[in-house]
Amino acid sequence: MGGKAKKVVDMELYKFPLMSDCDILPNITLGYHLYDSCGHEKKVIKDVLQILSGHTVTAPNYSCMDHGTVVGFIGDLRSVTSLPMAQLLGMYGYTQLSYGARDSSLSDRRLYPHFFRTVQGDETQYVAVVKLLLYFQWNMVCIFATNDDTGERELRLLRHELKKTVICIEKVVFITQDKQLDASVMEDLIAEVIIFCGTSNRLLNSILDKSSLSIKNKTFIFPTSWSHDGIFLSGNQFNCSLIFSPVRYTLRGLQEIFLSVNPSQHTHDPILEDLWITTFYCFSGNKLKNFLLQDTITVPLRNCNGEERFSNGTHYYVDGSPYKVYMAVKMMAQTLDHIHKTVQTSGINKDNNEFNVYKKKLRHYMRIPCIKGLELSRFCFNHKGEISEPLEILNFINKEIGDTVQGLAASIGSFEESLPPNQQLNISPADIIWINNKTPYSRCSEKCSPGFRKAVKQGDYICCYDCISCSEGEISNATDAENCQKCLPSDWPNEKRDKCIPKIIEFLSYGADVVAYVFLLFYLISSIAVVLITGIFVFFRNTPVVRANNRSLSFIILISLKLSFLSIFLFIGKPEDTTCMFRHISFGIIFTVVLSSILAKTIVVCIAFKATTPDSSWRRWMGVRLPYSVVMILSSIQVLNGIIWMSFSPPYQELDMDSFPGKIIIQCNEGSKLSFYLMLGYMGFLAALSFVLAFMDGPDLFED
Repeated sequence: MGGKAKKVVDMELYKFPLMSDCDILPNITLGYHLYDSCGHEKKVIKDVLQILSGHTVTAPNYSCMDHGTVVGFIGDLRSVTSLPMAQLLGMYGYTQLSYGARDSSLSDRRLYPHFFRTVQGDETQYVAVVKLLLYFQWNMVCIFATNDDTGERELRLLRHELKKTVICIEKVVFITQDKQLDASVMEDLIAEVIIFCGTSNRLLNSILDKSSLSIKNKTFIFPTSWSHDGIFLSGNQFNCSLIFSPVRYTLRGLQEIFLSVNPSQHTHDPILEDLWITTFYCFSGNKLKNFLLQDTITVPLRNCNGEERFSNGTHYYVDGSPYKVYMAVKMMAQTLDHIHKTVQTSGINKDNNEFNVYKKKLRHYMRIPCIKGLELSRFCFNHKGEISEPLEILNFINKEIGDTVQGLAASIGSFEESLPPNQQLNISPADIIWINNKTPYSRCSEKCSPGFRKAVKQGDYICCYDCISCSEGEISNATDAENCQKCLPSDWPNEKRDKCIPKIIEFLSYGADVVAYVFLLFYLISSIAVVLITGIFVFFRNTPVVRANNRSLSFIILISLKLSFLSIFLFIGKPEDTTCMFRHISFGIIFTVVLSSILAKTIVVCIAFKATTPDSSWRRWMGVRLPYSVVMILSSIQVLNGIIWMSFSPPYQELDMDSFPGKIIIQCNEGSKLSFYLMLGYMGFLAALSFVLAFMDGPDLFED
């Protein structure tokens, strides 16, 4: 949608040539009865019965005609007259082909199996209206509906389509032909867009014209029924409005006929006389007709000489109806021609039953979607008995041409239901002329920017809402978002909360972390101290003091402490599964060796104090092997715990995404919690045991 509007149709492709007498049904005269329903239900019923029964008397279920039997009906333009006509003809089994009735109930094939039409039902135009509202993001509208069956029916269709969206109706105003609009009803309207439901007429147009002040600066959207009459072309209250209209096709040769005919050439043609009167406002030879026309035509009638002409197409305005009528007539004629050839081929005798054959087959062939070989086969009836057609969107504009103001309807887009949903509406907003040159803002609330969501106000219209910022960890990247979306666990909203960005990854690194520098400083100081002490022990290794202090165990302790300090580097840098395994197990085993060596020294000292007498039983424990055995045995227990730990549930890399908003902390998970705490507990046990042995009374502790 959007962008430059494409041409709705190729007008050259759809220029239909007027059919000649010899094109179809050769050697057969195709007669017709032509009646004007005058838009009245009772008159259309009377006309149908008169056609069926004869010209002199109206007798239901009886025909006074000797020849020229009727096989089908074409009409009517309006739904209000086509409905009773379809109900009556359905009882008699006559095929009816309308060129303008759009009532959605006529699509019911169970109720109206004999009804067909060359237009689409009203559902399509209100789908198009809702698409237009969504395109311009208008979420609050007002509806004007005529207080009749047509207005109520179209209002029901529009409401049905609006319920599928978040567009709400601020007010529904029913317009009657006997009173003016109440200005107080209109003055507090929030909606700047008014949708009209119902059929236009002159009295209604006059009421709206008198109420122009109360609907000033409102943009109207009119249904297709208003495009038939052209009544909306008068009156400034409809300036810059939008009108849906069937695509305007051209009938090749029709304009030439209009330019060449005049009443003096066809003195007995009442249709041509009526056309001349309503176009040039001429007096008729019938005084009663003059009296009636004077009441309906506001312009005074005048004497005409019969030589007036439709010059330069000034009065030639095609609103979509002529080609629909032409299509209906030609489809009916071509279908009859097809039936006639089928009857001749089948060898049916031309007797009194021939009429019934044509009557029954007409409906049958009309139900076939496309009759192969027919000129109009590209126009096919769908399952609802109607022909799909694109709709034009017209922008009505009042323009000053000379000293007069003339209404012009410019095409600014189209709607075609047969296309995919996202391609149905094609519109060029840059070509639309709006009131005050500003796009209407028909909304109850301001649009919610990305990063916010809509929250419906309690007790208000569904389209009225507040804008609430998305919660922590959520974003919205569209205008008027219904809900916020959670970012992926690895992402986090930016400051505007309209986009998810990767979280900051953190771990104890060698870069700018102060803790890493503290650890490195501690390692350097500790390592230097250990190296100095080791140097002293090496230098004085043969002195009695060093030898009495168990020189070998002292070196084991110093080397193990050096390795313990070195394991600090396993805790700095990005944790990986391998480093996580080694950081715990290496420190645990190495420091256990240190504690085991200290405990071995303590035990040796305690035994030495007990073995002071020659006959003491403790003397058998004296020897070089004891301290090394203690270190080996006690360290092996920690090694065994480490092997079991690494085999069944080793430590691994873990991403902590929840502890700090916007950050991913890479850390090590210990795996088996039991093994981890056994390691720490065992080292604590060795340290505590060494402390107890060192400070308790040795002789009392080891007494026999």
